[in-house]
Amino acid sequence: MDTYYHHTDKASAKQILESGKILKSEEKYGDAVGGDGTYLTKLGPSHSKHTIAKNNYDGATARFYEDKVNSGKTDVAIEFKMAKGTVYDHSKDLKRDVHRYPDNVDLKKVTDLKFHVRGDKGLHTFEPQKK
Repeated sequence: MDTYYHHTDKASAKQILESGKILKSEEKYGDAVGGDGTYLTKLGPSHSKHTIAKNNYDGATARFYEDKVNSGKTDVAIEFKMAKGTVYDHSKDLKRDVHRYPDNVDLKKVTDLKFHVRGDKGLHTFEPQKK
């Protein structure tokens, strides 16, 4: 089992928690550089918001990354473990720590699920009940 993180904003994290799924990105919408799938990283909440933004987004300017940080796209890290071999590693090709699961991630099928939420008072971690 390998540990992965999906970084997102607080509103999206709430939707993920309620639905029990992280929905995949699709190439047709222009946000799936390695193909359709759920994009993950091995960079957890111990890394800065800026480091996460630079890793997770392929924008060409520093302003692009700042916009991602300012819009909260790095406020929540959803941590979980998945079986080795189920996730594609795009890190070598993209020169960033980028991994892709080819479908939606069903949170009922992962282990060690945790939500790490960044706030004014630091990092808050909780383990949701599985539905």
